[in-house]
Amino acid sequence: MDFSSNGADLYASTNQETIKRVDWASKSLVSGWTFDMTPFEVRDSRAVELINGQFYVADGYDGRPLGDPLRYAVFVFGVLP
Repeated sequence: MDFSSNGADLYASTNQETIKRVDWASKSLVSGWTFDMTPFEVRDSRAVELINGQFYVADGYDGRPLGDPLRYAVFVFGVLP
C-alpha cells in the first residue's frame, strides 16, 4: 500500500493482482479506477509503492522455475492516477 503524494488517495494491491484506488477522506473505492496486473504476469504482489507517477510492485511468487527472469521481480508501471 502507498499514499499519493498529497495523501488524498491510498493505492493497495489485492489478492486478485489488481491495484485499487481508495479516496482516503471517505475511505471508499474510487469508482472506475482499477489497475489489473495479471496481463503482465504479476502473480503475488507483495508491495506497491507510488514514486514519481510510477507504481513499483514487488512480486513474491515462488512457483516460477529457477532462471525465470520474472522470479522475484519488481515491476514498474507508469500509470496516470
